[in-house]
Amino acid sequence: MTDPLDRTDRAAGLDAGLDRSVSVRTNPVKPPGGKSFSQYLRDSLLTDLKAAGKYDAASPLTVRAELTENELNAGISAANAVVAARFRVLRSGQTVYDKLLRQSKGWRGSFMGAVAIPEAINQYTAQYPALLAQLYADPEFLAACRSTPP
Repeated sequence: MTDPLDRTDRAAGLDAGLDRSVSVRTNPVKPPGGKSFSQYLRDSLLTDLKAAGKYDAASPLTVRAELTENELNAGISAANAVVAARFRVLRSGQTVYDKLLRQSKGWRGSFMGAVAIPEAINQYTAQYPALLAQLYADPEFLAACRSTPP
């Protein structure tokens, strides 16, 4: 039996370096757990599903995610973070959901690195749960994950 969260990868178009680290004013930001941001996305999804009592290792559903964008910019006057992933749900090997979701946030930048850097890291890391919240709120995702097909 394969893991219902069998694969979370970076998309072919995403630079491998951006899966391992982003930078804010030359300071590297590494993924929690130290592996990759795509692995962090998978781990976050798994944690959420288990916490909600929705994870079943024997499920005929498989969730796949592909990290497609991963950006952090902390300018002096403006800053932003973008995280995007393509999510797929397969039921017994057949795709029943396939959608690209994108989460972005802009905020006011700061000249002072001591202010800008921690703010950028906080804003950036908040985009992963926000991206997953988009997924969980998507009626098409919910329909695809029902225990009986719609």
